[in-house]
Amino acid sequence: MLALLQVTQGGTQFIYQGQELGLKNFPRTWGIEEYKDVASQNYWNKILAKRINESGGAEVDMSDVLADFAKKARDHARVPMQWSDSPNAGFTTGTPWMRVNEDYEIWNADNQVKDETSVRAFWQRLLKIRKDNIILIAGDFQELLHDHERIFAFVRRLGDQFALVALNFGNDDAFVQLDSLPLPWSSLQLEIGNYRNEGDDTITDGTIEMKGFEGRLYLSR
Repeated sequence: MLALLQVTQGGTQFIYQGQELGLKNFPRTWGIEEYKDVASQNYWNKILAKRINESGGAEVDMSDVLADFAKKARDHARVPMQWSDSPNAGFTTGTPWMRVNEDYEIWNADNQVKDETSVRAFWQRLLKIRKDNIILIAGDFQELLHDHERIFAFVRRLGDQFALVALNFGNDDAFVQLDSLPLPWSSLQLEIGNYRNEGDDTITDGTIEMKGFEGRLYLSR
């Protein structure tokens, strides 16, 4: 779904190492010693010193800081690239500067290259669709359903062509009602989605029912 969001926006596309494989952050169980980033280390030391001072030298709890690091520290994008299920994820035969993420035996480039249903294959399809449809690069942007709590939907328009992108950021199913904008919705055909295949779905009454974390791209024909 997030790949759909990125590729259907205007601007230059950047796909950083591991993003095209859907690689995750390293585990919350890893301690501060696994973080090499200077900013993270400096922040840890600053908060640790502050809390020790406030506690009068007693042992302090830093689990909240680690939990925060587990979500957004920069080191998650700096672990060795997971090329294969071989030692050190195929990144090196030596000793890498950082520990390899523990899921490398399953989540690696070699496995995904062989799998037509992989995250990597989905990215490939998305990028080809973008290259083949200038509307996704140069089309005007119009947001729909601004007040919806879970659905982010928008239209891209260029000349007489238009595209619809609908993304459900919630875990539960949701209905998308499109009749607020007078467009020929029935002319749209599903181009790609993370649940449905190309051409599986059309919009007949201006309503879409979406699964949790589902994303779809429709193009006019």
